[in-house]
Amino acid sequence: MTTFTTCGKQVLRDGVHFADATDEESAAAIVAQFNGPPAEEPDPFADHKCWSAGESSKGWAVYHEPKPKKTEVGTSYGLRVPALLIFEGFAKRDQIAQRIADILNKHWEAANG
Repeated sequence: MTTFTTCGKQVLRDGVHFADATDEESAAAIVAQFNGPPAEEPDPFADHKCWSAGESSKGWAVYHEPKPKKTEVGTSYGLRVPALLIFEGFAKRDQIAQRIADILNKHWEAANG
């Protein structure tokens, strides 16, 4: 992919002189036209699931962990807490917890985009 940059009033294509502008601001405008809008950064948390299943000190649980958010000073992380404990009397507690987490995620994503 070809990349355009500036060096003072010069417009460079892949680091090689390509054109001259009348001033630095014009050179920057030319480069912006060639390069197009900056690409958006991909969301590193796009696949984050707010609900998950796992073992706790009390047995199997369904956990809630809010999606991390980018802020002006970094990334804000939520606290992962057990929201539902699966009673020991149930067989396949791990599968029950995972199924509940899957259902909650499906509805959570539909409601919250």
